[in-house]
Amino acid sequence: MSDPLIAWDDIQKRFDELSAQASSSTLDNNTRHVVQKELSYLSTLLSRQKEIIRLEQERTSLEVQLAESTDPEMIELFNDELVEVVSSFNAEHKELEKIMFSFFLNRF
Repeated sequence: MSDPLIAWDDIQKRFDELSAQASSSTLDNNTRHVVQKELSYLSTLLSRQKEIIRLEQERTSLEVQLAESTDPEMIELFNDELVEVVSSFNAEHKELEKIMFSFFLNRF
C-alpha cells in the first residue's frame, strides 16, 4: 500500500509548480539549475510511486483471480505471478526509500 505518511499530492503540486517555473524565460542560470535539480528528484520520486501503485493494483487483481480460480494450472500461474509482483513491489519500495534517504542526507 502507498505510504500514507508521504504527501504525494503535495509532491505532485510542487513538481507542477517547478515545471511552470522552469519554463519561464526570466530565470537566471543559477536558479534554473536549482529548479531543474529538484524537478529531476521529484520526477524520480513520482515515477517510482506510480510504479508502486501499479504493482499494488496488479497484486490485488492477482489475489482476486487466485481466490476465484478453481483450475490448478491457473492457480499455479497466479501464484507464480504474485510472487514476481510482490518481489518487484518490494524492490521498488526499497529503491524509493533509498532515493528519499539519499536526498535527505545530501540536504544536511
